[in-house]
Amino acid sequence: MAKGLHADRRLQDSDSSSVRVTKWRIVRFRITLLPAFVIECLKLIGVHMPISLLFTGHMIDVPDRPEPRFPASLEGAAGARIAEAVTPYAARSASGERALGFASGAQGGDILFHEQCRAQGIDTVIVLPFAPEVFVGTSVQGVGSDWEQRFWELWNATPEARREGMNLPVSDDAYGACNTRLLELARNNGDVHLIALWDGKGGDGPGGTADLVSRIQATDTPDIFSPASLGTGN
Repeated sequence: MAKGLHADRRLQDSDSSSVRVTKWRIVRFRITLLPAFVIECLKLIGVHMPISLLFTGHMIDVPDRPEPRFPASLEGAAGARIAEAVTPYAARSASGERALGFASGAQGGDILFHEQCRAQGIDTVIVLPFAPEVFVGTSVQGVGSDWEQRFWELWNATPEARREGMNLPVSDDAYGACNTRLLELARNNGDVHLIALWDGKGGDGPGGTADLVSRIQATDTPDIFSPASLGTGN
């Protein structure tokens, strides 16, 4: 690797006009270099970096939840607020700064995020801790409405290269591992912008919204909003 980089320096020194060749050679080394180092190199030579829209958010409350957090009546308002959050990145994608969304696939915030991104022409990556059939039982069913149908529509419309079922054993720790994987993929893709539908409190268990918010070091100001900020809903 060091030999290749040394050759690139000689090329750049001997012919400063060969900027496009130098860019191409640095991109070629991306498979062997640390992603963060490559990203910084590309920024220095003026290459537009991809933007990773990393989402985390609450699920819709189950009917018997003791303390309401994200009631079903706020679904429409949440979808509109998420759409507002991703709209600027759809415009930037059109100008060459490609955006790619990252989220899991739970009912509520995750599914709304995927839907709003794709409605605006932003592709998204879905990561699940379990096989999709198992995940539906743990994180999609149980609140009524058409969440299960919407999940399968998203999953089936996603190319295999942009969806991942980790096939972990069902446990609380698996959700934390899923957050780790989402964060890894987002950072490897480009600059990370966090969008979070979060009430600011600790989660109901490991691997929830609070867990991912606490781990991330975004490259800009995160967009965090609570269900309570959305008003009374429908």
